[in-house]
Amino acid sequence: DDDSGDEADAERGADADADAAGTLWRVVAAGAMGKGGGAAAWPISGELSEPEDDEIVPEDEVVPGETFFSEVEATMQRGIEADHTVENVALEVNSLKFAQNRTFADCLQPLLLTLLSSLQLSTRTKKERPREIKRCLKRWGALLGRFVQSQADQDVLLATLISVATESDALA
Repeated sequence: DDDSGDEADAERGADADADAAGTLWRVVAAGAMGKGGGAAAWPISGELSEPEDDEIVPEDEVVPGETFFSEVEATMQRGIEADHTVENVALEVNSLKFAQNRTFADCLQPLLLTLLSSLQLSTRTKKERPREIKRCLKRWGALLGRFVQSQADQDVLLATLISVATESDALA
């Protein structure tokens, strides 16, 4: 057997390591190359990978917590609009929580604020407001309960509610 082709391919792969960005690579599994049986990889000539579509935001422009807060709000809003189950919304918010290494308390504020703003209490009569809040808590209270795991979490929930109540004429 002649291994010269395999050696040339391996050398071509080693030479291309330096400028591999944007290059598609061909990987050959161990044993598929005959004698020697080692795996090999080399660039596929003339083929470039597709450029990344993700916009890179400079770190100095990212406000810590702002993106997380917005993502939790958007998730809750989608849950309300599409009438998702509590389990589905909890799963999505938990995914965000774990992905960004956040606490349960970090999730509570945007969840509660989104729920309260969705009620549009300022457009309702004083008699309708308590009924709407009860309806909302009956529907989504279990979701809030999943994110209250400690006394500190309860404190955040109550502080958020108090803050909204003192700033809103609809809850006064």
